[in-house]
Amino acid sequence: MLCNLHCDPKHRQHNLNAVKEVANRDLVINISVENKVTAKKLKADGYDVALVDSKTFEKAKEGNAEGFFACPAQYENSEGEKSRCIDCKKCSMFNRKEIVVFNED
Repeated sequence: MLCNLHCDPKHRQHNLNAVKEVANRDLVINISVENKVTAKKLKADGYDVALVDSKTFEKAKEGNAEGFFACPAQYENSEGEKSRCIDCKKCSMFNRKEIVVFNED
């Protein structure tokens, strides 16, 4: 699990460097975190980041969380329909601008 790799205090920097070295448009590696501060720092350091945070998810869904993108497969649009991963693929885009946010529920 990637979280264990970048959270390991002894090997954290080595593991993050390895991710940065091998990640490319054909191999996207998301660093998964559970708080906004860590997500923003890792994104600023050039990593693709996924965040699990219900509060930020709700704000991003409403367009009120700059730099964050709520996964559309996790909520219904105004017409009561859910998107599908295959239709979006935002979290599989290399070097994207946004941090993809997932709901905890």
